[in-house]
Amino acid sequence: MSYILCIDLGTSVCKSVIYDQEFNVKGCGYEEIQTHFPRPRWAEQEPEEWWTASCAAIRASLCASGIRPEAIAGVGVCGQGHGPVLLDANGRALFPCIIWPDLRAIDQAESIKASLHRDAAAYYTAAKIMWIRENRQEAFEKMHKFVLPKDYDRMKLTGTVLTDEGDASGTMMYSRDEKSWDYQLVDFIGIPRGKLPDVHPSDEIVGKVTQRASTETGLKATTPVITGTADYLCTMLALGNYMKPRKAVIYLGSAPSIFTIGQDRQPRGGFMGIGGASLKWFKERLCCLDASTVTFEILDKEAEEAEPGSDGVLFLPHMMGERSPVYNPYAQGAIFGLSLGHDRGTIVRSMMEGVVFQLKKIFNSLQGTEKPHEILVVGGGAKSRVWAQAIADIFDVGVCVPHVGEVGTLGLAVLLSSGLGIYGDVLEAQKKVDISIRRKMSPREEYRQRYDDMFGLYCDLDEALMRL
Repeated sequence: MSYILCIDLGTSVCKSVIYDQEFNVKGCGYEEIQTHFPRPRWAEQEPEEWWTASCAAIRASLCASGIRPEAIAGVGVCGQGHGPVLLDANGRALFPCIIWPDLRAIDQAESIKASLHRDAAAYYTAAKIMWIRENRQEAFEKMHKFVLPKDYDRMKLTGTVLTDEGDASGTMMYSRDEKSWDYQLVDFIGIPRGKLPDVHPSDEIVGKVTQRASTETGLKATTPVITGTADYLCTMLALGNYMKPRKAVIYLGSAPSIFTIGQDRQPRGGFMGIGGASLKWFKERLCCLDASTVTFEILDKEAEEAEPGSDGVLFLPHMMGERSPVYNPYAQGAIFGLSLGHDRGTIVRSMMEGVVFQLKKIFNSLQGTEKPHEILVVGGGAKSRVWAQAIADIFDVGVCVPHVGEVGTLGLAVLLSSGLGIYGDVLEAQKKVDISIRRKMSPREEYRQRYDDMFGLYCDLDEALMRL
């Protein structure tokens, strides 16, 4: 039997997962990724650190699986979107990656909107590259090509410098319908057209593992590698069979999201600015005395022991602006209602509940949707029983948590198996995906009124602070 290896270059963790042809997990590897915050509301990562983390995760997954590198039929990479990586002619990164939550390009986004009458946001690649051109001219002028995060990893694996339609459209500079770069916007930003990456189908085999990459990762040289795509698109691929009207999916990760199928059977949803990353910030920045020994499991247990509703403490999770339901890069986070009697568990629970309140705001803003009968919760936060229960209580809807933990790599496995010809196409591969349920949570009637009242207060507080 042959196997496939899928790498997910997330915002906080790089994951490598090996699947068999039936999409059963055979081995996993994880490596944390460090984010640097040189200024408030700035966020950067070093591309070479991605590769170091990827190599460690790949080796760990091979070791955990006991599978020989020769049995790996192909490799794919997905990852966080929107962060430009400027490459020189030798494939070296000229500048740290300004990752998606970074807000330094607010002025550039507003300039694009005013001049071209386009919806523009500081989170996306177009404004970020314009900021680099205006503020880091030397790096911009040395740029041979720019790529997105997963493309950098694939380049290190294969030497190929290109991207896919999913990540290209996420830059705001590419039309999937027209299959072309938006040259009016590209020219306005000032990117020479020859420096745009070529765009390939996500499941196309575009290269093979080089000898150098083989030495660094433990993979066999000449193993085929596909283009890959953004991690959220892979999540949608993995859940294609689940998504139906009156069902919703919440992704609990660095950037939580909620999606459903509208009455017209078209997908609708939205992304938050930051969610799970707020808990990481709390753990690393505020648990000062014992940050090295405080784990997320400990914080989760403390949150579970706190009273539902967090004794009136409300957390507004706009730690890096807000994307939905209204784009507002100036939105700021807040913890409201603190007293000397509150402890760490209460604050952690309030942070979890604040994320859910914001997701409910997003859902309530969606046009042409009905209250779901069921919510599927995926992502790293789905491991938390207290967080899943808070979703059930606040939405007043039953919640399901699937057995599969790595939904992004599962969707990538669908793409990869299609590209390798294991299945005829993506749709055939999707039919093999099994989203079986591991845990169900029911809303608790005794907390319904409390959470309804708190959601109303959350919305009022959010609206009041938006005016500051």
